[in-house]
Amino acid sequence: MEHTADDIRIISWPAPIRKRPDMYLNALGNEGCIFLIKDVLDTILDEKYACHAKKVEIRFTRYKEVVIEYDGQGMPLNFSNADDIPQPLIYTTLMSLIAGKPSYTDYKKCGHLLLVGPIFNAVCKVLRITTVWNQKTYSLSFSRGCLSSLLSENSYTKLVNCLNFTFDREVMGEIDMSESVLKEVVKKTQEKYPSSKISFSG
Repeated sequence: MEHTADDIRIISWPAPIRKRPDMYLNALGNEGCIFLIKDVLDTILDEKYACHAKKVEIRFTRYKEVVIEYDGQGMPLNFSNADDIPQPLIYTTLMSLIAGKPSYTDYKKCGHLLLVGPIFNAVCKVLRITTVWNQKTYSLSFSRGCLSSLLSENSYTKLVNCLNFTFDREVMGEIDMSESVLKEVVKKTQEKYPSSKISFSG
């Protein structure tokens, strides 16, 4: 059968994920959100992702934004010899690894946030990554799968790695990310990683 230009249909955001969620995550709604939060915590706490965090705190903001703060190694940065402008090694990987599974070498080079990349960033309305390097903090923001701010230095007094995110209801559907839901995630994560300290701050 011959196709013409009239047969082409452009699918706009967030239809691709809504139509084929199994290509991106295991479920939509609360189940999908919980799965992704657990995945992120695994990248922070599991030794194979080279973050080496031993303390993690999760909290809600009044705007229903989830905040995960943690010690260990944050987003890997690379300083050029020419101008010492920090660039995240993970940037191109975040935007290009839509298909294929990252290798162990990728994790060692780009860090634990490699797994947060295309999937997690695509289902969040807002995702901000803050990392600590040489007693300074740097942040990078994404919105609905796209970079929304370049890496910048911040004057935060609290030196801690941090992920701030809000799940996109247009993508995830009906969700109810309550304190009780996050507390249950914290409880199960603590059981999985007994040598680390995982807490919820209301």
